[in-house]
Amino acid sequence: FYNAKNHSNTYIRCYFWEKPHSLPLPEPKQEICRGDIQSVPENIRQLVLQRITELTGITNLNADQYLAKDLGLDSVKIAEIIAWLEQEFGFPQGNTDAYQTIGDVMLAATGKSLSTVQTALKPVSKHWFDSGKYKDRIFVQDCTKTLPQQFLAQASQYPDRVILADQQSGEKTYRQIITAIFVLKPHLAKIPGQYLGLMFPSSVAANIFYLATLFAGKTPVMVNWTTGTKNILYSLQNLGVEKVITARKLLVKLQQQGMDLNPLVPYFVYAEDLAPQITLFQKLKALCLARMSWKSLKKSICSPIAAVLFTSGSESNPKSVPLSHQNILSDLQGVVKTAAVYQSNVMLGMLPPFHSFGLVATLIFPMCFGMRAVYYPNPTESKAIANIIEAYHVTLSLSTPTFLQGIMRAAQAFQLKTLEMVVTGAEKCPESVYKLTKELCPQAKILEGYGVTECSPVLSINPDDDPRPGTIGKMIAGVKYALVDVDTEEPAVLGKIGRLLVQGPNVFAGYANHNGKSPFMEFAGESWYNTGDLVIESPDHFLSFAGRLKRFVKMAGEMVSLPAIEEILKVKYTSPDAEKPNLAVEATEDVASPEIVLFTTLDLDRAQVNEVIRSSGLSPLHNIRRIQKIPEIPLLGTGKCDYRSLKKLLENPGTKP
Repeated sequence: FYNAKNHSNTYIRCYFWEKPHSLPLPEPKQEICRGDIQSVPENIRQLVLQRITELTGITNLNADQYLAKDLGLDSVKIAEIIAWLEQEFGFPQGNTDAYQTIGDVMLAATGKSLSTVQTALKPVSKHWFDSGKYKDRIFVQDCTKTLPQQFLAQASQYPDRVILADQQSGEKTYRQIITAIFVLKPHLAKIPGQYLGLMFPSSVAANIFYLATLFAGKTPVMVNWTTGTKNILYSLQNLGVEKVITARKLLVKLQQQGMDLNPLVPYFVYAEDLAPQITLFQKLKALCLARMSWKSLKKSICSPIAAVLFTSGSESNPKSVPLSHQNILSDLQGVVKTAAVYQSNVMLGMLPPFHSFGLVATLIFPMCFGMRAVYYPNPTESKAIANIIEAYHVTLSLSTPTFLQGIMRAAQAFQLKTLEMVVTGAEKCPESVYKLTKELCPQAKILEGYGVTECSPVLSINPDDDPRPGTIGKMIAGVKYALVDVDTEEPAVLGKIGRLLVQGPNVFAGYANHNGKSPFMEFAGESWYNTGDLVIESPDHFLSFAGRLKRFVKMAGEMVSLPAIEEILKVKYTSPDAEKPNLAVEATEDVASPEIVLFTTLDLDRAQVNEVIRSSGLSPLHNIRRIQKIPEIPLLGTGKCDYRSLKKLLENPGTKP
């Protein structure tokens, strides 16, 4: 269109679909501040290319290639690149969304830090800072309630207290949350099936939809999008989930990262599409009920399962972990007896709710026990998170060491002055993170802990009055444990490595629709949950993590299945009539940064191998870092692969299998 007044042209871009499509159009790319790629010295270009080749196994690289779409790197891997840039070149870096191409990384290495154009934080109201009478230490008194009952009991005490916040939804009081539940409950109840999938990042919306699902009588199924499309489909089909509620904004980001969502489209119900279905009468009714009577909510029949989570597991397919209300409440009861938390605390929630720690500790706990929580959807955006900590006066953060390190690198000391406690787990916290935290916010304590999804999830945590770096603390109250010698199956000697077995009200009853090996075992005449993890106990009962027996590795806080990778590669490279195996997958013992290694008798190209894995639907975390060719795959007398021999090869490359 020509505008005669100012002699300018206006252009409109039109999109046409051949047929209706339920996926959203990609949002316009964020405006990125960039420099001239030609100005990057050749030596820096080569260093960057070498580093990215190490991460991906792809050798034919150029500056125009996209990190996500072309190379299969997710936000966690891009965060690793950012950390490497800071360590190698000393320049502070921006958030992960700013790094789209290899050229962006090259520019950042020269000090031309990229940053997305971000709007300023919305102001935080004075009501957020009104701690007033909310100062009591939190204890979990009754583990026989359901989570909706506990939530209503807490909400009835202080209905107009601001309890949750994020930058998209703003601040929410208990009464506002109840209003939203009244609005959503009838719509969620109409969705077919007992199981209802929820696929949201850490946010106020995730909290509200989770509670509304329970009040609607449905069983929430927390969908883990980082495991890849193939595993998501298997998980949904295993439980018979018919629909998954999600947000278009999340799907756009996943699409931009190269994830193929088309097989999942029939499952999706978009949260944004529910709003037009809500009538004015329904809104007014919800407002009145939230003000006058919660009786119908109190009478809601709740599913006995509080949530179903998924493990990547040690086998090819993820397993479904149903956790009861009593599992979760008893676990929280044990945690707060060890680490003191108060209603005056402000928690930062950034772990996704499909993560057991994210669901129980940062979603359920604050709402049900009266502690303010502020949420941010992307744990890798360290600078933005530092701003959130400063603006909302965060005192308590729950994080993995990887994300904690990113925050400490990005933050200024004054932004962290309110931080008092950091609870971390999922992987060993490096000494460098302890040192950096002490320099920036010496008042903050780091409490390392340990847990597994099947145990709701926390099993041990360092006490806040005596934290010991390098340990996973003491077993929480209410959990009985035993350490068993791996070879003899007898009780392990104190101070020696033993396999950890546990009992307690926080331990789940068993996997849903699972035909494989039971996760429980008999020991000393009793049934125990077998964690498959190796632990050492000190004379004063502090525990130290010593490794894993199960065939998976933990990378960026997520469990990566070695058998899943192996099965895909066997289908591609092994003939059905082969007499002997020609490949096997193993991982190094480095807890902080394990590497997945492919042992094979074939001449295989690493880039092609990783492309096979990605095309199968597994996430970019399932990445072969090294291929080691050997004359033959070692076998046990039973004909099965001898993985212990392969482990020795990793430790001593010169030895023969």
